[in-house]
Amino acid sequence: MKYNEIEPFVAKSREYPNYSDKDYWVTRYENVKGPFDWYDDYETLSPTIQDLKLPKRSFILNIGIGNSDFSEKMYDDGYKKSYNIDYARNVIHYMRQRNKRLRSSMIFETMNVLDLDYEDHQFDIVFDKAVFDCVLCGIDADKKASIFMKEVYRVIRPKGYYFLVSNSEPENRLQYLQAPGLKYDIVVHTIINDQEQADAFGENGGNMNVMKKTHYIYICQKMEEPDENEEEWEEEEDTQKEEEKKEKIEKDKNNEILEIKDNNNDKKEEDKRTEKSKAKSTKSKSKKRKKSQKE
Repeated sequence: MKYNEIEPFVAKSREYPNYSDKDYWVTRYENVKGPFDWYDDYETLSPTIQDLKLPKRSFILNIGIGNSDFSEKMYDDGYKKSYNIDYARNVIHYMRQRNKRLRSSMIFETMNVLDLDYEDHQFDIVFDKAVFDCVLCGIDADKKASIFMKEVYRVIRPKGYYFLVSNSEPENRLQYLQAPGLKYDIVVHTIINDQEQADAFGENGGNMNVMKKTHYIYICQKMEEPDENEEEWEEEEDTQKEEEKKEKIEKDKNNEILEIKDNNNDKKEEDKRTEKSKAKSTKSKSKKRKKSQKE
């Protein structure tokens, strides 16, 4: 187990509504105006993410996205295979509309993290900023926490990551991350918060809330070995990437050939027009000479 201290970013909430209640979130997102990040923003977490050396072709799942611009900024950094879920349908609609032009390949889906509609081993990394904390706020918290952890673990590829940002210390979170059946290698980063930040709706009449001064990033790498299907999948993806590269080169060559042909055709047309113009000019001069001789 490793502990690393990194620089802070955010602060939030003195009051504690029932964050595990779906109706609370649907109501909260009825009047969304602009992005808001729980705990930390992309700029703060980016150095830690970069340390993982994730390939840009990685499949990424962001759970409980709300109206955060975290996944948008990651997409702009080149991580295009971005899946984003929340069980509040209205915020998913909002996020689709917000990104339909500039980030049209981002996927937004209404989904409950306790019942993920994804294949086993589908993602290279799952990002969770405060979602697990919310699960633990409600009724049957331990039961839901167990289901949550199993679902997240199921969709992560071997050697992939669960990137959890939580306001709870290791003695309260590791019991879930080290539950039977979960094989993670875990590194914990400590974040010290010393700033105030408005609530998501604080600028529109809400209260300025202050977050607990310390929270944590749990980087959990799944330590299962890839099976044959996983290795084949990687080989197929590499092969597909090479084929796409070859297709692009071939397409560029064909475009160059077409451009040369077009240029040649344009030159021929220009030559024809020049010849016609010369012939017309010669004919006109000949007529003028004949006319002059007659006179």
